[in-house]
Amino acid sequence: MRIKLKAISVNSGDARLRSLNVPGPFKLIMRLSMGWKRLKQPILGVAYAGVVEAITSDNRDFQIGDRVIGHLGLKTGTYSEKIVVDIDSIVSKMPNTLTYNDAAAIPFGGITAQYFLKKVSVNPNHQVMVYGAAGAVGSMAIQILKNQGYHSVTAVAKEHHHGFLQQLGADRTLDYRQNEFKQDTEQYDFIFDAVGKLPKEFKKTKLKANGKFLTVGGFDIVKEKKEDLEELLTWYRDGKLQAVIDSEFSFSEMVAAHQHLDTQTKRASIVVIL
Repeated sequence: MRIKLKAISVNSGDARLRSLNVPGPFKLIMRLSMGWKRLKQPILGVAYAGVVEAITSDNRDFQIGDRVIGHLGLKTGTYSEKIVVDIDSIVSKMPNTLTYNDAAAIPFGGITAQYFLKKVSVNPNHQVMVYGAAGAVGSMAIQILKNQGYHSVTAVAKEHHHGFLQQLGADRTLDYRQNEFKQDTEQYDFIFDAVGKLPKEFKKTKLKANGKFLTVGGFDIVKEKKEDLEELLTWYRDGKLQAVIDSEFSFSEMVAAHQHLDTQTKRASIVVIL
């Protein structure tokens, strides 16, 4: 079906593809999978919200005019006015109360966080740390963990982000630039590095025996699932999950959106409005 896009998000994954700013071994992997000299798909972008503009005759799941939210997975191409997707792809109807702008802010961070957090058996009594909690992935991870019933979630981010992280459900907040982080005496059952930048020596000293370490900075490639998007939308409908938008840009301001992304000062998601 063909979708007219209304809003998209600009994410760290887009920046990595654009700049090839990834650790050494990943550059070879990325070139082999995405294109050696240039990207096979030169149009970036994976998360979107829009309206169904055309469907095939056998499409019984969607109708023209449906408001939809989606994620292209390992593909890219949402930096455009329209896209064509399969009805079996990661696309769902939007809740009536969800705006296009908020919808675009949910899939990238939410689905990525879902993928990694599902690698750990849920135990609400476990002590959990989310490092890089203010980003698109980290801010969703905080909410997901609280929806799973965790009683002790520590969010690590710059101090000026602590207020909004507490609103999302964080039980403790630490600033990684301050001594409070280095001198933190808590031992964690698992640590989720949502930005792939946690110093190695810290994860070794802060994990309990048999503790679990998860990171977006490893060799594990996210495998997106439609069921994860559906779960995020269920939480949204129930008032248990919110979209967090750092800033909004028009499509003509795409360069400015990426310049802001490159400052690494944003919280949660950057949304571009079409």
